[in-house]
Amino acid sequence: MSETYAKKMLEALHATARGRIVLANIEHALSTRSLTEQHIAAYLNACVSYFSFSGLDQGASVEELIEMMVNVLHARKDLRFLRQGKPQPVDAVSTIVTWETATHFLFDPVALNAKLIPLPVSEVSASHLLDLENLSANQQLFAPGASVGSPSSSLFWVAPKMHVDQLRKECNSTNSSLADRLRDILGLPHHQPGEVLLELYCPGSIMGNAVFAAPTFIEAASHSRFKARPDCEAADNWGRTADLALVWPPGANSGKVDGLPEAVVARSRFHQDMGWKWSAVGIVKGLSEGRTSSTDRTENDLRDEHFATLLCQGLDLAEVIKQLQTLMEQYAVSKDA
Repeated sequence: MSETYAKKMLEALHATARGRIVLANIEHALSTRSLTEQHIAAYLNACVSYFSFSGLDQGASVEELIEMMVNVLHARKDLRFLRQGKPQPVDAVSTIVTWETATHFLFDPVALNAKLIPLPVSEVSASHLLDLENLSANQQLFAPGASVGSPSSSLFWVAPKMHVDQLRKECNSTNSSLADRLRDILGLPHHQPGEVLLELYCPGSIMGNAVFAAPTFIEAASHSRFKARPDCEAADNWGRTADLALVWPPGANSGKVDGLPEAVVARSRFHQDMGWKWSAVGIVKGLSEGRTSSTDRTENDLRDEHFATLLCQGLDLAEVIKQLQTLMEQYAVSKDA
């Protein structure tokens, strides 16, 4: 490993708000020992290899740096699910998927058409979602070989279903958008107005045979609102999302932004005996974090800067970078790192 390349990569991350978010999450893994030093170094040294090979040392945009981390996640699947301490069991878990994901990777399009449920998201109505929900016990709607989890990263994110159920009750009682509230409390700003969201859920017992863990900066990769450090330490070994409704505007809630418990699970194929079912969440209505436009770069940059500031409170990132450089150099000679 070239020390110069390592320094350039870390400084490139430090120069952007999204990069500082990543550095803060790496620091958490290092200081709490939730990942071993060897695993942290292995990931970062893999990033350095990509950084130098792709010519990013000549000048990298934040998008290119994020793409680098995503590609390393896809290439080094052996570095996933390594956070210390397994999440405590729960009765059931939920994961949120978009209509596009469901119709491309989960449901059989022929079976949906037979039930007069349209495939294009622009044609999906509330009545179609209700029709689909009434078919939740019909396992035949799943396509042959269907699986939950991204084919590229081979993982998916879950939260305890009891929290989703509670939000559903609260939104029903206040006649507010469940899709918007779930998008916010799960820290998912990329979900835009017009997107249709579904909840997939299954008994928590299947987690006993699954590979899963609280997430780290490695699994998060491109996640712009991931935070590894919870506001209040919990003994359940689950991570905590960042609630976008608490993140913005600046100064709100004294910087306490914990949302729901979260974990990452290895991609899994559907089997009828696993008990997977689904429920409609709804159609996203508004933008997250008080945005007026999804394409306004200035608005997005302001919110990234604010979140980076929240995560970096009390941290000396210059010192963190020195520590990471030393660590990377220490393990660079090991081919097994």
